[in-house]
Amino acid sequence: MTTRVIKSQKGDSQPSTPAAPATAPRFSGARVIEGEIYQAQKTAQEIRAKGEQDRKARLIEGKRQAALVQEETMSKAAAEAFAKAANEAIAIFQRRAKVYEDAAADIRVIALEIVQKILGTIQKLPPNQIDDVLKEGIKQLRARRCLRLQMCKEQKDKFSQNEQSLFGKITALPDFKIEEVADVKPGFIRVVTDVGSALCEEADAIKSLTKVLA
Repeated sequence: MTTRVIKSQKGDSQPSTPAAPATAPRFSGARVIEGEIYQAQKTAQEIRAKGEQDRKARLIEGKRQAALVQEETMSKAAAEAFAKAANEAIAIFQRRAKVYEDAAADIRVIALEIVQKILGTIQKLPPNQIDDVLKEGIKQLRARRCLRLQMCKEQKDKFSQNEQSLFGKITALPDFKIEEVADVKPGFIRVVTDVGSALCEEADAIKSLTKVLA
C-alpha cells in the first residue's frame, strides 16, 4: 500500500493516516423482535376489541328483536282481548234493547192500567197513537244508558261513507252513539260503556256491530 506524504509548513514530511472505511449502522436484533411483538399484541387487542363490539352489537340486536316479538305478542293478545270486550259490550246492549222490545206488549197493558187508575178512565186514543207514545217512552228508557263509539273525524267520515247502512242503523238507535274524538288514531274505534272502554281495530268493531245489528 502506498503511503502519501504530506509536507508541513515547517517542511517536515509526515505520513497521512488512511480514512476508516464507512460501515452500515447496526440494529439490535432484540429491539426488532420487541417491535414485532408489540405490533402483534396491538393487533390482537384491536381484534379482541372489535370482537367484543360485535358481540355487544349482536346482544343488543338480539334483545331488540326479542322485545319486538314480545311487544307484538302482547299487542296481539291485547287487541284480541279488547275486540272480545267490545263485542261483548255491543251484544249486551243489543240484548238489552231486545228485552225492551219483548216487554213492549206488557208495558202497554201496564201503562193503560195505570192511566185508568189515575184518571178513572182510559183515554180515547187511537191504538197507533198509544203505540207511538209507548215507543217513545221505551226509547227514552233505553237512552238512559248508552254505548258510545268514539273515533277520530277521519275515521268517522270513512265509516259513514264505507258503511252507510250500518252507520245509519247505529245513528237511529237511542242507546248507541257515535262520537268524534281527537285521542283515537285512524283505524281504531273505542267502545265505551258505563263500566269501562275497549279500544279495538276498525275491522273488529265493524264485524261485531254488523253481527249484532244485522
